[in-house]
Amino acid sequence: RQYSDNEEVLGLLVEALDALPGARTTAASALGKAGYEPAREALERLTFSSKPKLAAAAAKALCHLGVGKSAPVISKLLSRDEDIAHTILRSLEGAESLSIVREVAQVGPTGLRAPAIWAAMRIDEEAGCNIASQLICDDHPRVRREAFRVLASKGELSQEGLERWKQDPVKWVAAAQAELPEQGTTCPGFKSCHSDC
Repeated sequence: RQYSDNEEVLGLLVEALDALPGARTTAASALGKAGYEPAREALERLTFSSKPKLAAAAAKALCHLGVGKSAPVISKLLSRDEDIAHTILRSLEGAESLSIVREVAQVGPTGLRAPAIWAAMRIDEEAGCNIASQLICDDHPRVRREAFRVLASKGELSQEGLERWKQDPVKWVAAAQAELPEQGTTCPGFKSCHSDC
């Protein structure tokens, strides 16, 4: 049932976040889907719950509300728990989320860098291609593979880049890194340089 227009029901759901332990996860999800901004503070508190499902539901609800004032909380969650971090990356919405996604892609744990590429693509394809072009030279094979998949699917790799990759991906990345200019952010073989990311 949709409660987004019923202020009284939404207020009761906010109360349930603190008063009804058995209903917290459901209440958090409903408040996030309704986009109910007055629930933000209570949802932020719940992200630090020792119960993973509750913390994940609260984090997802915050993402639905928009990162906004919750950016510091969301950033902490991304570095605290990888399962919650995956939930957040799948749930982030809007251009304001891209700075968080970029940070995860650049300095996050290996297990989150590849999902960060797809999160960026879902939010903004151009930004996603920028991030992928930076990560195609990553030290970790899974991250390189996902970056390659994104760029290849969007036609961002030249034929030369594709052929060199197919012959020997590891050698290609090593050679590409050696050819990068000091300030460069992408590997050679791209149709366009996404350095303004």
